[in-house]
Amino acid sequence: MKTRVGVFFGGQSVEHEISILTAMQVMHAFDSEKYDIVPVYVSKSGLFYSDSRFKELDTFKDLTKALDKLTPVQLIRQDQRFALVCTTMKFVQKTVDIIDVAFNAFHGTNGEDGSFAGFCQMLELPYTGCALDGAVIGQDKVLMRHIMNANKIPICPWFWRYRYEVEQDKKDILSKTKKLGYPVIVKPATLGSSIGISVVNTVEEMDAALELAGQYSDKIVVEKKIVNMREFNCAYLGNIEEVTISAVEEVVNEHAILTYEDKYEKGMKYEEKKRILPAELDSEVVDRIKYLTVKTCRRLHLQGVIRVDFLMDCDANKIYVNEVNTIPGSMAHYLFEPEGISFTQLLDHLIQDVLYKERIRKQQITSYDTNLLANFDASKGVKGK
Repeated sequence: MKTRVGVFFGGQSVEHEISILTAMQVMHAFDSEKYDIVPVYVSKSGLFYSDSRFKELDTFKDLTKALDKLTPVQLIRQDQRFALVCTTMKFVQKTVDIIDVAFNAFHGTNGEDGSFAGFCQMLELPYTGCALDGAVIGQDKVLMRHIMNANKIPICPWFWRYRYEVEQDKKDILSKTKKLGYPVIVKPATLGSSIGISVVNTVEEMDAALELAGQYSDKIVVEKKIVNMREFNCAYLGNIEEVTISAVEEVVNEHAILTYEDKYEKGMKYEEKKRILPAELDSEVVDRIKYLTVKTCRRLHLQGVIRVDFLMDCDANKIYVNEVNTIPGSMAHYLFEPEGISFTQLLDHLIQDVLYKERIRKQQITSYDTNLLANFDASKGVKGK
């Protein structure tokens, strides 16, 4: 019997459309001999929909028309499987589809950030990607950097502030920025896809950059920008125990930072034009990047497919970890192709790993079969006093 994989995507995130693109690639890359794919689209209003038409990108060119005749669904547990159900006008619950595993194709908030992982864990629904703690850490650049600092993983000099602190701590922020030295990068702490990021070259540009980042996150990160740099990516596939490391690619960028427009609004072909794969590097540097990829993912408790982004300071000849992407665009499948792993094989690995982890989870103790309240005397208080 085929495994029924629910591919969840869209969501209440500024990266909504990017999630749709990733889901389209994923759904068409699965091995149809082993898996049945069930698309589950989450609208910008937070409603869940499931229909075979959501496997095609053309459906999203007129989304109002597509949703007009559909009834939202809910995900519920039915014995050992999971059902997508809707309630008809007669208040009869109708099963729309059944799934065995959830594939997390969300990007950004309300999906990639641990929200969906927590939702699945409550249902005991097996899901791809990081566990709850890893997903939270991987999406929060402040938590991520604190843990990397504690584990002596090299990162660029940085500091952070809450959005509400910006006005009251403006002098301190400017003082710390001056110590870092211009130029700096100002970014929201909980987003990807180059949204809300600014390169700041002078003190006069700081206000606008802080305001922009604060529109997307309660936490704002300020970090030193390396002027003479090269950018590299390397991906991690697996869990804490077993891992496969991808080839290393170099990202060739014409601008100060790779913008959202570069990535997604120029015909979706930036990867073809702006990467060197494998990167032209000495073997020692490649080994260093791969070592840091494994160390970073394990220390942050990440699993699934993780892309780790690196910066090289060409003047100091030093490698820094920039950040991690817990659900990278296109699932970073192209990074594994030089290692002989196709997109289809990568997806199969993810699902099989999820099913393995589910078997392990069922062996763990999560509750006690007892009822402490049966003989509880409320008149004595919780501690019996």
